[in-house]
Amino acid sequence: MRWTALLLVAVPWLLGAGEAEAARTKKAMTIAPRSGGGKGAVRYISSTLAYLDRGSADGLTVGRELSFTRSGRSVGTCVVDMVGQRFATCVTDRLKKGDRFSFPRMPELPPPEAPVTLATPEVLAARRAAVLSGAPRLVEFEARGDDVALHHVWVSLGTTAFGNSVGTGGPFAVTRLDVSARDVDLWRGLRFSADLSVFSSSDRSVPYRSPMAGAFTLQLRQLELGFHREDVPFRAALGRVWLRNTPGLLVLDGAQASFKVSEDLELGAYGGLLPDGLSLALSPDQLAVGAFGSLRVASGHGEDALVGLAAVRAGYAVRSVLGARFELGLAGHVYSGRALDAHLSADLGGGGTVDAPGFIDGARLDVGWRPMEALNLLLSTRYRGLNPSGVWELGAVSPGRRAVHADGTGLYQLVPGVQLALTAGVAADVEGEQVQGRAGPEVVFPTLFGSLGGLSFAYAEELGWLRGRSASGQVTLLGAGVARIVSRTTWFQQDQSGALLSDVGESLYVEVHPSDWMWVRASVSGRTALYATSDGSRTAGLASLQVGGQL
Repeated sequence: MRWTALLLVAVPWLLGAGEAEAARTKKAMTIAPRSGGGKGAVRYISSTLAYLDRGSADGLTVGRELSFTRSGRSVGTCVVDMVGQRFATCVTDRLKKGDRFSFPRMPELPPPEAPVTLATPEVLAARRAAVLSGAPRLVEFEARGDDVALHHVWVSLGTTAFGNSVGTGGPFAVTRLDVSARDVDLWRGLRFSADLSVFSSSDRSVPYRSPMAGAFTLQLRQLELGFHREDVPFRAALGRVWLRNTPGLLVLDGAQASFKVSEDLELGAYGGLLPDGLSLALSPDQLAVGAFGSLRVASGHGEDALVGLAAVRAGYAVRSVLGARFELGLAGHVYSGRALDAHLSADLGGGGTVDAPGFIDGARLDVGWRPMEALNLLLSTRYRGLNPSGVWELGAVSPGRRAVHADGTGLYQLVPGVQLALTAGVAADVEGEQVQGRAGPEVVFPTLFGSLGGLSFAYAEELGWLRGRSASGQVTLLGAGVARIVSRTTWFQQDQSGALLSDVGESLYVEVHPSDWMWVRASVSGRTALYATSDGSRTAGLASLQVGGQL
């Protein structure tokens, strides 16, 4: 009787405790709506969307029209097109970050429904087998490069100190400020872009052959006011313009305008002054005018898709070294899924005081081919046809001589976590008939330390008119996505008239991202000779620190 009485008391108590625990669990799993509701703001914007800080938990639904204010004034409405629990988006190009909106408080939500009973293990196993046996469905990606609008302003401030063991070569320091703004939307498609650097250098006791040799130097790469809207086929830019679809011509102090004849065909014209190739300073005695066009052709779908892009530029230019001439620039790009991408460009010109053989100023071919998943092959060849050139790369100290360069790399993943690479290159001086080549292997363990980083070793043999060899080892450490540390040790040996001269070097690079909008970069490197030099110098090094962020 005693045990019967205990059971009559304990069983109802246990059942009641179990029901109470289930109710508490069910309540914890239920997302409680915000009691405040009613008001919200724009957290950030893209080119076509405004992201709101309220969602379904606050009572917002798809299709709801919201009214926005800025500093107490109405700035229009937009309709909610996507809703999450704590956020929503609406389509608009008029709103700005911080704009406010309000809406009625959400009604009381009904109690959540009980969870659906899970299927039996047999049913789950059958479903899993069906999923694994089916091929994944490919989803077409239709976005175009021109449809992506960047709205970032970047600022960085850094200083670099150089020095060696002899006073005649240093030490000295260079401090630089970099500012970059890309496609900042001012109003209804009116956009502003800029890219510039300011250098401040300490005194140097020896000649310095850089375009930034002065105590204070401004290098302006872009200062552009443009117009671009996706719903308007016309596009234009004015100022120091980064030219588009004009092979062989990069920057112009003038204007560019284009019109989209169709979704895949664009035609346009350009005209203005050519900046100095070394310092990028304004150069009134150089100019370029002409027309250009670009065409896109695509066939197939998914990984079988084949995409071709072509651009052509034809114009008249006056250059300080080459004189007045006619120029033609060609570029073609081919993409075939992940298996192949190829890029060919050629610059031709003639009629001036100096012409290249065959009127070919320069040409370049880059090919990337993945014949199998584990093997990736890269090839790059370059030809320079002009010696006293006025069309070399911006900021280059010297155009160099007529030459042919070729580089190739083969990367093979032996097993997961182990990659083997073979790199080779050759450079041939067409006029002096001097040839220099290099080749060597590299082994990479990218995940040797798991998510913390990896290790790599490389060796290269130098052949040709200047023989030598080099070896290096590199350690890369990663820290939870906010830090990156790279330490690299190098050894270099050169054969000069039968004497083997060796150097060793060490470099350390640290990059830290304390937040999404800020970075800090620091590097230290040094090199020392393992032999007695004629002037007694044995070591040289530099140290740099850079702080930057996104506004």
